[in-house]
Amino acid sequence: MMTTTGTDKMTSTGLSDKPRLDLIVQMLTADCSKLIDIMSQACKIRDKHFGKIITYSRKVFIPLTNVCSNDCLYCNFSRRPWEKGAFILRPDVAVELVKKWEQKFKIKEVLVCTGERPDTFAEIREKLKSWGFRNFVEYLCEFLYKVITETRYAVPHVNVGYLTIEELKQIRDYTASVGIMLEIASPRLCTDELPHKNSPSKHPKYRIDFIRACERVRIPVTTGTLIGICETIDERARTLLILHSLTMQLECIQEVIVQNYMPGPRSATRCTCCEPPTLTDMVRTIATTRLLVKPDVSVQAPPNLALGAYGVYILAGANDWGGVSPVTIDYVNPTYPWPSIRMLKKVTESLGYELRERLPVYPKFIKNSRTWLSDIVREKVHQIIDDTGLVDKKYEGE
Repeated sequence: MMTTTGTDKMTSTGLSDKPRLDLIVQMLTADCSKLIDIMSQACKIRDKHFGKIITYSRKVFIPLTNVCSNDCLYCNFSRRPWEKGAFILRPDVAVELVKKWEQKFKIKEVLVCTGERPDTFAEIREKLKSWGFRNFVEYLCEFLYKVITETRYAVPHVNVGYLTIEELKQIRDYTASVGIMLEIASPRLCTDELPHKNSPSKHPKYRIDFIRACERVRIPVTTGTLIGICETIDERARTLLILHSLTMQLECIQEVIVQNYMPGPRSATRCTCCEPPTLTDMVRTIATTRLLVKPDVSVQAPPNLALGAYGVYILAGANDWGGVSPVTIDYVNPTYPWPSIRMLKKVTESLGYELRERLPVYPKFIKNSRTWLSDIVREKVHQIIDDTGLVDKKYEGE
């Protein structure tokens, strides 16, 4: 184990309540011998709180619009209205896709993804007005309502960027959870020619405000870090320290994602300082995250970005694969296909764990669903879960 002093030493539940930044940096740069011990400690915490179960969510990825007011240099998804490939879907068209795929592939999660604040642009406002919507959130709520009321099992998870507390209140009735990545909590990345220069809402203040608003509104939230986007090790460590603090202070955080930047068709030429982290860097970050965040918060790492080496994420302390779609591509990382669920199951079982399907809201929130879920969402969720809060095996897909 790494040498520590005083209140900074590791405990059976992770780091102390007041972990030091320099200790986190040491963990994120640990050599092989120290890293093995860090991974072992992370796995002990994972197994204590989640047992021998690794979860995933069977999803369909619905990109309602890729028009975005931000312009992150590493993004392969977003477009401006005038760019080739920009689109926005009518809610009724999008929900028909969901219904078709739900029936054929036993989809439970509808990942609702859009660009951030698309109605910043007149072109989008005019399109929404022509469809009878006053603004983007009203349009979003229409789609979410249709998913909840017109499908048998499907439940939305909303990932549309920054929303105000009033807007979160509007969508709460129709979604099981929301997502917003902290990414790297560094204002420096919003300056010069760095990735967030033209993305004002990626300033960490707004992301943290969003998470705190979810606590007030009582919506389960997924957050996380994105590494390899020109950050320093200190900035990476500070981000994990903030995630530690948030998970210890707030009840609303259900999972923390550790995601690696991977170059795509657009980002490879636009973000010259971005560099994919090594597999070792991912392992260090996953294990450190597991030691830092509250023990009952899930740690997720996306398997499609690991270039086939995702099994090692389990050895680093991860307990969740995130959403995996048997039908749609990862529109954010379109050149990196998800592994088949059958292969995911095989890899998970080869490491001594059982793969189980979950909903886009975690069991601990379902247990207290009267606090965290609206009546209409709660009723739907309770139709298909077992007594553990995971998807009942009779409803699982192949």
